[in-house]
Amino acid sequence: MKKFIIALIAVFALSTAAMAQGNSEKYAIGLRLGGAYGWGAEVSFHLGGLPNLNRVELDLGWNGWSDPNGHYGYLNLTGVYHWRWNIVAGLHWFVGPGANLGLWTGYDKAYFDLGVGGQIGLEYDFDFPLQLTIDYRPMYNFLGYHPHYHHSAALGVRYRF
Repeated sequence: MKKFIIALIAVFALSTAAMAQGNSEKYAIGLRLGGAYGWGAEVSFHLGGLPNLNRVELDLGWNGWSDPNGHYGYLNLTGVYHWRWNIVAGLHWFVGPGANLGLWTGYDKAYFDLGVGGQIGLEYDFDFPLQLTIDYRPMYNFLGYHPHYHHSAALGVRYRF
């Protein structure tokens, strides 16, 4: 399992580095704070510069929680395509489809999840390279220990470059 986690992080880092070649402020990197199960955080990367303000968001995150039966964790890699529209200068709303791959641990077991869903939210781009977002992401995992629906609301803080 350690090898899988290291490989997942390496793939994410290499893809981020490969996509980070380009013009100013087409990209953003930061944190998405919230979670589907209790608390969580994700390293979030935006690949922008697509036609009509569209972009791709890639997130690598960890959610954790505990109950009287023990501690549980969920490592996930999520990709979402965003269509963006201006509301006023600097303020946008976005929506789009996505998919996730996750590794769930708990009850002395571990299994993979594969799911589809989407994301909707608001973002504000400041005059300096800071971006704040608030979003909602429903997902349905259809492959894994048992099919299930989960959702997360989160606050994002990203540096644009």
